[in-house]
Amino acid sequence: MRRLLLVAGLLALTAAPAAAQRTVDWDTRFVFFADNTEFFSPYRKGATWLSNRVFTELSYRATPKVEVRFGLTAEHMGGDTAFADTRPLISMRYHGAHGVGVLGSLITEDRHGLLEPFEVLQFDVLRPVEYGGQWIERREHWGGEWFLNWRRLNTPTQREEFDMGLLTHVDPLPWLRASTQYLWVHRGGQLFGAGETVANGRTAAVGLIAHDTLPLVGAATLEGWVLSSGPGWLDSLPAGIDAKGTGTLLRTSVKPWSSLTLSGVIWMGRGYNAFWGDQNYNSIGLKGHYRKERFYSEVGINKVWLGASGVSFETQVRFHKEDRYNTESLSWLSWEYSYRFVGRVPFSTRIWTER
Repeated sequence: MRRLLLVAGLLALTAAPAAAQRTVDWDTRFVFFADNTEFFSPYRKGATWLSNRVFTELSYRATPKVEVRFGLTAEHMGGDTAFADTRPLISMRYHGAHGVGVLGSLITEDRHGLLEPFEVLQFDVLRPVEYGGQWIERREHWGGEWFLNWRRLNTPTQREEFDMGLLTHVDPLPWLRASTQYLWVHRGGQLFGAGETVANGRTAAVGLIAHDTLPLVGAATLEGWVLSSGPGWLDSLPAGIDAKGTGTLLRTSVKPWSSLTLSGVIWMGRGYNAFWGDQNYNSIGLKGHYRKERFYSEVGINKVWLGASGVSFETQVRFHKEDRYNTESLSWLSWEYSYRFVGRVPFSTRIWTER
C-alpha cells in the first residue's frame, strides 16, 4: 500500500507542471463604427461619429487562475486630423470557479449592462476604456458585477472623479429575472479643491424581466423598471432645481427571425436626472431647459449578421419621440431618428507555450 501511495504521489507531482503550463496569447479586436443621431430638441442635438478602433493585447497565463494582459487600444475618429487616440491596456485577472476579478483595464462590454438612463448608448464607442477594479460573478440562477472606474486624478487643477457601479440579478423562475442597478458618480478628493465643490450623482433601478419563446414572434422579452436619481452635480444645475427624481421604464423586444430584433421603449420621468445618462430621459436639458414631467418613447429595428471566427456586422435604426416637441428631422411624423452600423473582427492566436 505504501509503495502504491508513493507511486501515485510521484505521478501527481510530475503531472502538475503540465496541468499548470504557462502560455502567451495574442488577442486583437477590430471595431468599425458609424453612429448618427438626428435630434432637434431641448435635450439632445444631432451628432455623427465615424470611428475605427483596434484593441490588441498579449495575454500571459501565469497560472490556471491568474492572467496578465498588456497592450494598447488606438482609435481614429473620422474627420479628426490626429492619426489616432492611443491608450494603454494593462490588467491582472483572477479567474475563479464562478467569476473573474480585474485590477487595471476593466471589462466594459455593453457598458456593463447599464440602462441607457444610467449611461448613454454612445459610451460604448466614445468611452470604451476604463481603469480600476471589478468583480463579475456568474452563477446558474444569480449573478452580478461590481466595478470602480477611476476617471480623473486629484490635482491642483482638478478634483478626482470616479464611477462605482453594482449590478445584480436573480432568476426565481426559468422565464423571470429580477435585477437591480446602482451607479454612483463622485467628484471630490482631499488633497486639492481646485475651485470645485464635492459632488455626488446617484442613480438606482429595480426591474423585472420576463422572457420566453412565443409563437409567431419568437424570442420575446418584457421589462419593467423603476428608477430614482439624486442629488447630482449641484454647481451645474439650474437655479432652484435639484436632480432628485424618479422614472418608470418599460421595454419590450421580439425576435421573429434569428438575426432580427424589433424593440420598443416607453419612459415616464418626474424630475429624473443622471449625470452620464441619455439626455432623452432627463428632466434637465440643454442651456438650462427644464421639464419635470417627461414622456419619451422609441421603436427600433436591429439586425446582426454573424460570420465565421466571430466576425459580425450590426445595423440598428431607431425612431424617437420626446414629449410633445415637434422636430425637423421627420416633420411629417414629429419623430426623430438615429442609426448605427458596427462591424467587429476578432483575431486570436497562441504565440508561446511553456515546454
